[in-house]
Amino acid sequence: MIDTHPTPYKGVIPTPTWAFRQYERIRHWLPDGLPMDQRPNPQLLDNLLPLAN
Repeated sequence: MIDTHPTPYKGVIPTPTWAFRQYERIRHWLPDGLPMDQRPNPQLLDNLLPLAN
């Protein structure tokens, strides 16, 4: 696959470390998350079978 996305990152191979550094670079622009008592409580499933339908 040829990357045709017009970014200033030409020639950069994204890695988890690279992505985290990019996130940390812009973190101050991002909104704060919800307080702990307002965060959704997701249902945990043992497997994905209930989602198959």
